[in-house]
Amino acid sequence: MSQRTVPMERWEDFEAAFYIGSPDARYFLNVESGEVVYTSHMDDEKVRGRILERTRLPGWLELPRASTPEGMDEVRAFVASETRPELLEALTRSLAERVPLRAFMRVVYADPQARARWATDRIRAIHRRILAFCEHEGLVIDHDRYRELTGSAR
Repeated sequence: MSQRTVPMERWEDFEAAFYIGSPDARYFLNVESGEVVYTSHMDDEKVRGRILERTRLPGWLELPRASTPEGMDEVRAFVASETRPELLEALTRSLAERVPLRAFMRVVYADPQARARWATDRIRAIHRRILAFCEHEGLVIDHDRYRELTGSAR
């Protein structure tokens, strides 16, 4: 597959599309301009309709959303990698709660070391999803952050 270079001014918008968030949010990338637009449950029907109509035009790709099971796999991997017995126990208990992600986040945010490690793990997972998407679609993003992720030079 040949690769297509996509200009990108607002890396943060592109990166945000790969966060695990509301399953109702839909993100789209214009491969000609690098523009990223999204719609969510917060948009009224008129706004959502305008965005969806616009993104049906040639040059737009819908960006894949991480699923809740995918996110929970990341949480379980994080818990399994914890080396401090007390924190491992608290994290393991959090996964048995009625709302496990909320309980997990309470435990993580109460511990500065765990919070920093979770932030790093989340960013790595987001970057893995970005790279997998770009490889699948044959895209090269023209932005310094993408070059850092791929280890490529300008």
